[in-house]
Amino acid sequence: MKVQKLIGYDLATDTYTNPISELVELLPSQGIITTDIDVDGYEDYLSVTAAKLQDDREFEFYVIRQRDGLRMYLNAAAKARNLKQNGVITPENYTAIEEEMKPVRDELVLGQIISARDVLVSKGIAVIGQEMYDEYLGELNEYISKIYF
Repeated sequence: MKVQKLIGYDLATDTYTNPISELVELLPSQGIITTDIDVDGYEDYLSVTAAKLQDDREFEFYVIRQRDGLRMYLNAAAKARNLKQNGVITPENYTAIEEEMKPVRDELVLGQIISARDVLVSKGIAVIGQEMYDEYLGELNEYISKIYF
C-alpha cells in the first residue's frame, strides 16, 4: 500500500524529506494494519490512519520543541543570573533583562521557537546588549535550522 509522506517526514526511513509529493511504502510494523480491511472502506481507512499518524508525529514534535525551548530559556536565565552574581551586571540590569525577555520566554516554554526568535528580533539589543542578543539569536537560529524543515 502507498500513502503520501506526512508533511516532509518519511516514516519508512525516519527522516525529514522534501518534497511531500513523493510516496512512501508504509509497513505493518509502522502502525498500519492491513488485515481484515473492508475493501469498500479501504481509502477511508488509509486517510484516517495517515491523518492519525501525522497528528501523533506533530504532537511529539511539539513536546520535543517545548522541552528544548524550556532548556534554552533556563540556560539563558542561568547565564544572566551568574552575570548578576559576579557583578558583571547590576541587579537593576538583571531585572530589566528578565522583564525584556519575558515574551521570548513565553514562546520558548510553549515550544514556539520561531516565534521566540521573532520576538527577540523585535526586542533588539537596547536592554540585553549586543553580546547577549547575538548569543541568544545564534542559538535560536541554529536550533531552527536543525529542527524545522
